Amino acid sequence: MTEKVQQKVVEAYQIAAKGSFDHARMILEETLYDYPNSIDAWLLMADLAEDSAEARQCYQMVLEINPNDWIAQQRLKLLFSKPEDSLVSRLPDVRAEEYEEVEAMEEMEAINRDLFFDELMEDDEADETAKPTLKESFEAHRKLVLGVGAGILALLALGVLTWVVSVGYVAYRTGFMVFQ
Repeated sequence: MTEKVQQKVVEAYQIAAKGSFDHARMILEETLYDYPNSIDAWLLMADLAEDSAEARQCYQMVLEINPNDWIAQQRLKLLFSKPEDSLVSRLPDVRAEEYEEVEAMEEMEAINRDLFFDELMEDDEADETAKPTLKESFEAHRKLVLGVGAGILALLALGVLTWVVSVGYVAYRTGFMVFQ
């Protein structure tokens, strides 16, 4: 079930990345109808929301599913701290179509930052007291698992090499194996 939901969310993201926001929202609506507890789907739906009220509803749904979801908590704080027309006040001469394009570009930048965050805390000025995002936590866990796995493989290879050399030496010294 979870894998199917993830595939649908990724599909919606890819479609939205191509600029087809309505189609992406339709896929997310279908996914959320079948799987209403999908936090990833709700978060992407909030990123694709047409207005801040709809985004708030999506974040509140995430918090109903998981009251400790840090991403939804922080984004709700941002939504409540900004006036509704902050983008309009920055771009007073923009026509409605251009406003929608600018808003869509900002939403896609937010999606890119959140879903595909590659490097963890490379900024030396980053606040060390800030809680990591879900993506940052996942990436740190992945790196830890890969590091531990590489260490285990190295120890295993060293153990096999030691065993082969030891058995070979004993076999040679006892005359069991003769090298010519």
